[in-house]
Amino acid sequence: MRNREPAPDAPCPRELVYDWEGLPVLTCHLALPETAGEGRGPERIRRYYRHVEDCICRWLEREYLRLCTQAWAALDASRPIPMAHILVEGQAEETEPGLLTVRWTLRWGDRSRSFTDCWEVETGAPVRQHR
Repeated sequence: MRNREPAPDAPCPRELVYDWEGLPVLTCHLALPETAGEGRGPERIRRYYRHVEDCICRWLEREYLRLCTQAWAALDASRPIPMAHILVEGQAEETEPGLLTVRWTLRWGDRSRSFTDCWEVETGAPVRQHR
């Protein structure tokens, strides 16, 4: 089985596992932010993060193919098969009335990165952050 991925409407967080010859070569813990509320603004924010999820899954497919090539070469050279674990987490909270802040954490091996998205909830428009 190439990818043991839950159904697309599965709740987050979810664990995605990509197999090569029965061995997991890539796992990804994916936790997208939960956005509550009704109306155009919250729906626009949810639609944006569904698009982000689609982009992450396409990137994982490309990474999976690269890891399969490395696994084949490792097997051929009698070396250990490389495996990768990726963490993608986004946590949403309303930091001020009408302002949604999403704090992201990305980890891959020993590399890590954090960043923040801010949204105006009523309109679903991104808010520029001052550094």
